[in-house]
Amino acid sequence: MVARIGRNQVITVPFKYNEGKINTGRARCLYAGNFVKDLKDLSRKDRLYHFTRLASLNENVPKAGLHFSLNFHPSDKLSDAQLVEISRDYMDKMGFGEQPYLVYSHTDVIHPHVHLLTTCIQENGKKITIPKSQVFYSQQISREMEQKYGLAEPGKRDRMRDRTREPLTIQYGKTETMPALSNVLDKVIGHYKYTSLEELNAVFRLYNAEAYRGKEGSRLNTYRGLIYRVLDEKGKSTGSQIKASAFDSKPTLAKLEKQFQINRAETRRLEYAQHIQAAVDWALLQRKLDPAGLQKALQSQRITMVRMKEKETGEERLFYVDHQTKAVFDARQLGERYHGKGLEQRCVPALTPEQQQAQEQKRIQQQRERDDRSLEL
Repeated sequence: MVARIGRNQVITVPFKYNEGKINTGRARCLYAGNFVKDLKDLSRKDRLYHFTRLASLNENVPKAGLHFSLNFHPSDKLSDAQLVEISRDYMDKMGFGEQPYLVYSHTDVIHPHVHLLTTCIQENGKKITIPKSQVFYSQQISREMEQKYGLAEPGKRDRMRDRTREPLTIQYGKTETMPALSNVLDKVIGHYKYTSLEELNAVFRLYNAEAYRGKEGSRLNTYRGLIYRVLDEKGKSTGSQIKASAFDSKPTLAKLEKQFQINRAETRRLEYAQHIQAAVDWALLQRKLDPAGLQKALQSQRITMVRMKEKETGEERLFYVDHQTKAVFDARQLGERYHGKGLEQRCVPALTPEQQQAQEQKRIQQQRERDDRSLEL
């Protein structure tokens, strides 16, 4: 279980976020703790009123809204009752057990998770302080609750920490398109440093996803629309296509273009480029590598080489995705030595299947000769 703590200037922001999820069928309110009425008797207005009333008792607190999230491994199959029980236990241990709070279950991403909404202002107007040490205490609580409720532990292979850090590769037909794409968007758009739609798609391609503007001259392209879609193993679109405006984060073309400008102005972008150049140079300096060998060597340094063909020209383009710095580069930005013929000349030619077979036979023969000499001795 991974617990996260968020603070908000006003309680209405996280409240509208969670209630908005309910409106689109991607969340449910499971429990209302310490309200004067039961959940079934509370209107949306009632729920918000209790929070705003408490916040008004101490207007000197800059961030009165608290937004906890409890994230579970996909293998944790938890009922609504179990989610409520775990949420109540967590709030008690964190010192908010007597505060009014709401428990929302979200269903828009692959791993199960709940959001807990409350305020740090008590009935007497005093603030419940969350010191920095409380964040560490939250981690301790998570470890205890994993043992208590039999939850998957983070930190191990294919455990929660790995699953929440990077989205799962989408496999059409095995996961619902909307939640799967939403998971990828949440993990990529706000974290990686891309300066064009092509660079963003280089990251999306790793998860079998794509942001698509439509063909030149099409209605979608003319009116600057953007859709997101799932790709099959050959890079072809499959399944339904979803408009950018349908996602909560609204990752429209206009919004992405603003992010392109911000990332282009990133003061450390030259440093990020030099990091990738150094990794390529070092890999090729240590030993002779064919293109596949170079890709494997870079992968060990958390840099992925992504090759994509332009839909209009069929030209293959190379992109570097650095998962450590989160920077993405069109290889042409790094210079001639890092793409096309310049890179090919620095690598040894890739072996044909026949050459690979001959090489393997030679290796086997050499091993037999060594074994024979060993027996003679």
